[in-house]
Amino acid sequence: MYQLFHERSVSSAGGYNPPEFHRLREGLRQSIDKITAYRQTNTRALLDSHLLIGLLQSLNISLFLPVEIYVDKVSDVMDGIVTALKLTSPLSGGKVHTEGAFYRKRGERIGVEEIVIAHEDDFDIVHFKNNWRQYDPIRVLHHPCSDLALTVPDGRVTQSLTGYSVIAINVPMLAAQYYMWRHERREIERRESPRTTGQFLMEVPLPNMLYTHVEIALLNRMMNLYFDRPNTNIRNSHPFALPDYSAAIDQVLANFLRVVVPRKLDFDSLISAFPTVWHRDFHEVIQLPDMAYTHQMQWAVMLARMDLVRWLVRQNHEQQGDRNRAYLSKLRFYLILNDNGKLLHQRLNPVQYGRAIAAIEDDIVPYL
Repeated sequence: MYQLFHERSVSSAGGYNPPEFHRLREGLRQSIDKITAYRQTNTRALLDSHLLIGLLQSLNISLFLPVEIYVDKVSDVMDGIVTALKLTSPLSGGKVHTEGAFYRKRGERIGVEEIVIAHEDDFDIVHFKNNWRQYDPIRVLHHPCSDLALTVPDGRVTQSLTGYSVIAINVPMLAAQYYMWRHERREIERRESPRTTGQFLMEVPLPNMLYTHVEIALLNRMMNLYFDRPNTNIRNSHPFALPDYSAAIDQVLANFLRVVVPRKLDFDSLISAFPTVWHRDFHEVIQLPDMAYTHQMQWAVMLARMDLVRWLVRQNHEQQGDRNRAYLSKLRFYLILNDNGKLLHQRLNPVQYGRAIAAIEDDIVPYL
């Protein structure tokens, strides 16, 4: 599935963008800006056992090096750390994390299961040094939320959700962000109490996950409309009120299904047409890291893309579209190559595996 959905449609670039969505987009952006600004001045504690604290503390690289050399050294040592923490990468199959780090509160017996991909995509270090607070080294590729409460995925809030999430962490970028934060704090901490690694995570990278979180929430909300499923209903977890755009967003999404989907677009054009809040188009949102997609990676990619593929093949079948034959052929070949998802058996427990196989056999294969 990593070979699909790479090409943006020139005709649809920018997404479905009706006038009424302009106000909603700006409102959601302002809400996220308010949350990130609050988190930067009102930091909270994070449990020392959190996955990300373990990741950063395992690096053990001097913060007195130039940042460019620091980033290179992180790339040199990250493979062993990624394997030890059971993250997923080209060299490490990883596991499904159930201890709670992002969408599952730590200690909860039932909740969202988390697949964490670690990678080292290149980034412009010169631009980064001047804009490091705006970068999002932890990106969400999939989550089960469809509410617009904009809950920061920091593993502290009980969300009463099940399902799974797929998270991609750019390890050198996250480490570089921590490096820049530590250097900024040096001067401040001459007159204030020092802050911890956990406070850094709660202040910058975890709130910045909302940039991709909100986009996936919109996609989930649209698919719920299409399949006539209820949306998740999460209470506002912030200490201030935020506008509720849910009803107005639903109207935009309903119009998208009514106006855009019947055009029988190819899959890439349809993805390009989907409305976005922060990104140029939805291709940017679902973009996978630039890495080798080895056997160890395939299961995580399959789960990251499964819900989107379920919707794409179903709407194509119902619209009787004929522009997606090449895509459907690639999907058939991919499933045959991976024995209709049997590779998932190596990474998932019996219940998880049963759900995934049922989704493939019932919701994808009949529409190929």
